[in-house]
Amino acid sequence: AGTNTTQIATTAFVTAAQVAGAAAITNVGGWSVTPSGTTLYFNYNGTNVAKLDSSGNLTTKANITAYGTV
Repeated sequence: AGTNTTQIATTAFVTAAQVAGAAAITNVGGWSVTPSGTTLYFNYNGTNVAKLDSSGNLTTKANITAYGTV
């Protein structure tokens, strides 16, 4: 008798709430990045210091330095 092979396609679904509730980076040298809705919050030692929204707007608590040395 011959051997029959069947392929089964599977699809995983992730809800917006699951994505929004997941932290991308947590407690790395005091830093964490947490999504909330369509915004990423950058937190250092318990204080939000910056946020990046889905339109690309970056808002910081302090000044931004361009062309600086890192």
